[in-house]
Amino acid sequence: MNFKSGLRALKKLSVGLLVLGWATVPQKAWAGPFGTVRSITSNNIYQCSTGSSWELVQGNSNMRGTNASFSMGCLNPDGTARWIIKAEYRCKEGFCTLAKNYINPPYNQITGTYTRNLPTAVAGIDCQLKKSSNEWVCKKLVPYKDMMVKTVGDEKGEYYGVFMSRYGSLPTIQYPIVPNSPMQAEILKI
Repeated sequence: MNFKSGLRALKKLSVGLLVLGWATVPQKAWAGPFGTVRSITSNNIYQCSTGSSWELVQGNSNMRGTNASFSMGCLNPDGTARWIIKAEYRCKEGFCTLAKNYINPPYNQITGTYTRNLPTAVAGIDCQLKKSSNEWVCKKLVPYKDMMVKTVGDEKGEYYGVFMSRYGSLPTIQYPIVPNSPMQAEILKI
């Protein structure tokens, strides 16, 4: 090995160590998308006798803030929904305390219950999925403030990738509710 090839090898090693060192430095903020899907058997708001009830939490977080959405619904065998609950929130403090409680809500091991406090939510009743746009249109919308949702079901939600590799797609409650009248448009602004 001559001097020049030794110098090149040393440069490569230095760059490799620099990259490795940077990658191991603790980062100040957790960032990126997140999402879990969870099968539920009961909740304290609306009952579901079809045996197909789900909750989804999805969102994104970075140093500037976090936004997330919560969906819960009861699906009928024909692809309609008896009810769907939607809630969203945003905070401008990175991964704020509300986000932690929203994504990983308190869990009671004795009752098997997760409890979420939703500042605002909208429930759609008797909903049809518009296949052309993947949007729900509901006969009735009910607004809620300070809704406490308690759910019982699978102990942990599955990450989207795991769920989709197992079932091929997410439950259709992931799709948004769209208004079918001016009055519903006002309710959805909550």
